[in-house]
Amino acid sequence: MTKRRASAFAHTAAFLALLLLSVGGGHYAWGQEAPPRAYVPREGRKDPALKARMTQLLVARGIRPVEVRIVEPEWQVERRAENGSVRGRTINAAVVTRDPKGGARALRFVLFRCDTERGRGLRFGPPRIDAVGPPRPL
Repeated sequence: MTKRRASAFAHTAAFLALLLLSVGGGHYAWGQEAPPRAYVPREGRKDPALKARMTQLLVARGIRPVEVRIVEPEWQVERRAENGSVRGRTINAAVVTRDPKGGARALRFVLFRCDTERGRGLRFGPPRIDAVGPPRPL
């Protein structure tokens, strides 16, 4: 084997070893995944009134939030494919909760949605919870 080939082989082996460690979860046995750890993303929008409404909706659903962060800076407008008219708008939030044992859990994906209302101009109804992602330990 030439020096060039040996060097390329060594680089490839090192890269694959790092890749296996990251895919295999590091010190976990092969096929076992590391328990997914969550982090709370940065706040994209500061809107105290919207946060208060989100907190009310979460409590009504049985989720007791410790902290609510609006992740996206703007509402995302959804349009119909047929004619391009506005269907509604959505915004994503991250929520930190406490589990019964006292540990912190993060819901990184809580989607709030406002549907359009009939009337003059473009109006949106009150927000509602559209989807909730799985809780992950912090």
